[in-house]
Amino acid sequence: MLKVLRDILIILLGLGMVAYLSMAYFAQFYFSPGSRINGTDYSFKSPLYAEELEKENPSEYKLEIIFRDGKQVIKGSEIGLVYDYLSSLNDIKESQNPFLWFSNFDGKDYKIGKTLSFKEDLLESRIEKFTQLNPDKMISPENPIIEMNDEGIVVATIKEAGTTIEDIDGLKTRIKEAISHEETSINVEEEGFYKGPQFPVESYKVQQCLEYCNNIANLKIYYIYGDVEIPFTRRQLYDTIAISETYGAAISKNATEAVLKRYSWLHDTYDKDRVFRTYKGKYINVHGEYYGWQINLEEETDLLYSDLIHQRNVSRTPVFSYEGTVYTKEEDDIGDTYVEVDLENQHVYLYLEGKMTMEADCVTGCVNRGNATPPGLYYIYYKQSPSLLTGGETPVWVDYWMPFNRGIGLHDASWRWKFGEDIYVSNGSHGCVNLPLDFARDLYFSVDAGTPVVVY
Repeated sequence: MLKVLRDILIILLGLGMVAYLSMAYFAQFYFSPGSRINGTDYSFKSPLYAEELEKENPSEYKLEIIFRDGKQVIKGSEIGLVYDYLSSLNDIKESQNPFLWFSNFDGKDYKIGKTLSFKEDLLESRIEKFTQLNPDKMISPENPIIEMNDEGIVVATIKEAGTTIEDIDGLKTRIKEAISHEETSINVEEEGFYKGPQFPVESYKVQQCLEYCNNIANLKIYYIYGDVEIPFTRRQLYDTIAISETYGAAISKNATEAVLKRYSWLHDTYDKDRVFRTYKGKYINVHGEYYGWQINLEEETDLLYSDLIHQRNVSRTPVFSYEGTVYTKEEDDIGDTYVEVDLENQHVYLYLEGKMTMEADCVTGCVNRGNATPPGLYYIYYKQSPSLLTGGETPVWVDYWMPFNRGIGLHDASWRWKFGEDIYVSNGSHGCVNLPLDFARDLYFSVDAGTPVVVY
């Protein structure tokens, strides 16, 4: 009985030894039982078998290079790209002792990566075809432009960033590195390969220029016309600055004069048309060739230039060459006190503070003799009583003289016994507005020098 048991044990040990040695033999060529690679069970599988399952198609690889003026794509098939897993798989196989094939029964997960290679001559040839790397087609970067945006803020704007690559060899090295690491894209701008301007936006010179320009644009400068304050806009103030190519900034006197001329053109009323509502309610345009507000450009340029270079906030009355009676936001410089002369109806009205207080017929310049009274907007230069008028064929004394257009004025005409109608056509004056004596007297004591006279 013992012999039988012994024989059975010897047989079992023999079978086990055969099985062990058989497994050890196979383990020389295949992965040990329980071997997992990248999560896949490759027990009793060869490295060649594992490579077939793990490998990728290198022709599917693409690297996109993004330039400012387009992009280029390098395909794996263009550069002879090859993936190699077998070396890593063989390393795993060699690390496993075939006589300890049973040691992986509990499962061991190996992590492997592929190694890749490509033909550098093919890559170089492909890169040479990039139009973006042709020096003759590269655009040089421009320095920032200082300008005012829609919000009234002075900013530095890059109009042309350029397409010049400073380090072409460095970019080529970066492309090789990206392929070696299987990156899918390179942004050339973000990688910092483009040549920048001589003065970047963030440079001290540009930022100092911006600060100065915005300080000037932020000034509060108001001119007072009559009772109205009119500000200089941020744009107008900014336009007084001269900026050099190296971003030096200073107030230019010539630019200040040009800005003041534009400001004056916008707000002055001298020698301009304005809308006037007649006694009969009709709206007409009247031209004030010698009436209205006009800034003295020569004197005021010096004052404004001084305000700007010292960065002063001011609100003042500018130096005027001519001044109207009033000024409103609607550029009404006639006001509500004026003399109205209706040539067609030969009638004169006096308005005081918006109310018509006096009216009378008149006789104006003789049309047939070419002495018609010229229409327009004027003002009474002065008053004189009595006065000797010498503009006619013979001098004549009048009691109340109120000139408003050079030698033309309002005055009494005691030699006339009738006024109005069409007398002025053939028997009118030399251009003056003839008035009845009583009306002329009352008018004389109701108006002052500077009172507007509207003739139409």
